[in-house]
Amino acid sequence: MADLLSRPYTLEVLDALGAGPLTVPALVRLVHAGRRTVRNTLHTLAVEGLVSRHDGGSWDTRPAADACFALTATGHALVDRLWQPDAWVDL
Repeated sequence: MADLLSRPYTLEVLDALGAGPLTVPALVRLVHAGRRTVRNTLHTLAVEGLVSRHDGGSWDTRPAADACFALTATGHALVDRLWQPDAWVDL
C-alpha cells in the first residue's frame, strides 16, 4: 500500500474523491495535474479496487468528459483510515 500511496497525485485524487464522485476535468482542476496523469491515477486506483467508473465504459478506453469516478467502499475505508494520525506510522 505504501508504494501505491507514494505515487504522484494518488493521495490528492483519493482526497478529492472522498468528497464525492467527480469527472476527470474536475479532478484535473482540483489536484492541479494533467488529464493523462489523472486518468492513469484513476486506472491504478481502480486496479486496486479503490475507485469505480460510472459511465458503463471500459477502463481500456478514454472516459467521456462527463464520466464520473467514485471511491468504492474499500476506497472510502482507506481514505477514512488515512485521516487517522497513526495510519502513517503503520505505513
